[in-house]
Amino acid sequence: QGPTGQCQVRMPFYEALLMLRASLPKTEMQKLVQKVGTTVINNGGAVGDLTSYGVRPLAYTVRKSGDRHSQADMASMTLLTGPHVIEELVTPEARPAWPGSGPEFPYV
Repeated sequence: QGPTGQCQVRMPFYEALLMLRASLPKTEMQKLVQKVGTTVINNGGAVGDLTSYGVRPLAYTVRKSGDRHSQADMASMTLLTGPHVIEELVTPEARPAWPGSGPEFPYV
């Protein structure tokens, strides 16, 4: 219990890197940031820093859905929330593709 006698809940700190296809309109990144932020806040969490990096070159070309991507629109957010919220936010397509686990890099 905290100094006020209320039970304190500790939440992990996360830094999320958001990556979208560079060809998508800027409004798509705004929608994604809003979705992530709203989901975190509605589940009792908090959103910290938000940094937009704009369209950046990727370290290597990524193949996704038959297309090749050498750039991505990127942003990062700091989140204070429970692991269950992160599970809700991370879609099956966005889970890391570790070597040998799948044919494509899923982030773009």
